Amino acid sequence: MNSERQTEREPSQEQMPTQKAVRIETQTNMIHGRLVSIDGSICTIELDTAVSGQFDNDNLVRFDQAALEVDQLINFEYSNDGGESWETRTSDTPLKGIKAWERAGQTVRLDDLADRTVNLENFMVLIDDAPYRQYPEYDYTSEAYEYAKAHPEEAKCDHSFWNKDPNTGLSKKDPNTGWKIHFTPEIDFVPEVIEYLKANGYYHKYLTGGSPREGKAFTVYLGSRAMLERQVAALEQTFGKTLLPAMAEDEEEVVLGISARFASLEEDSDGEKLFHQYGKNGMVELMSSVKSRLAQKQFNIDSHTAKKIAEDSYSALSERYGSYFHG
Repeated sequence: MNSERQTEREPSQEQMPTQKAVRIETQTNMIHGRLVSIDGSICTIELDTAVSGQFDNDNLVRFDQAALEVDQLINFEYSNDGGESWETRTSDTPLKGIKAWERAGQTVRLDDLADRTVNLENFMVLIDDAPYRQYPEYDYTSEAYEYAKAHPEEAKCDHSFWNKDPNTGLSKKDPNTGWKIHFTPEIDFVPEVIEYLKANGYYHKYLTGGSPREGKAFTVYLGSRAMLERQVAALEQTFGKTLLPAMAEDEEEVVLGISARFASLEEDSDGEKLFHQYGKNGMVELMSSVKSRLAQKQFNIDSHTAKKIAEDSYSALSERYGSYFHG
């Protein structure tokens, strides 16, 4: 980054009526923080300290929201002394987007979140995977199934996961069709999280297919949108202050430190998958969209294409799954 000393200017003291979490992304970096004031189009953000997940009111960033343009470098100001003095800086790489959402213990609908996309850049956490390997990886599928049978009113995943088709003996919905979340706690809290998830019957896994560095130390399968909102709120209340920033690519950070994706393994009448494993904005991409892009040799996805992928996915998932998907 380029920087030069600038004259002092006090940040606006117009406080936000409710706390808003903010994630600002460039092509190579990401910033997590909290929107603390707006003065006209000038936004001031209190940065999230990388290790503890707590806000640090000494480290501030401010920028002119009206001047931000996707795919352009960002000019902003940085202060490490609580706003006593500021430095003018320019991001190393172009802006991808800013996302801001309410922090009131509730998740935000993905269509609403997409409407709020605007944006900056990050002091990304470099998480070392090695310490997490001291705890054995595991998959808690069968145990969660038994818990749900014994305590149906306390099941932590949608009941459609466990209702059996009498003709086939199989679940009417694949357990992997629905909402799943990923998160990585600070290493010292891993045993506590493991104990809590097992004791409360969460269908989850640890390290299996995921990396702490990617924000995927834990994967928890929740199913319906209603279950997602209920259980994410409970997990945030219990472990929110121990979670590292959510880094899972192409997922949506529904609360600080927890990202979500809706997945579908369903197939058409010819046995072809309807959706790809991954997508944009926390929604899997239609296979027809993937095949079309590949046929056109469109391997790099720009911001316009990404938005179109997300909008098409939202429409298709809403039509197919209704409230199970969108609540």
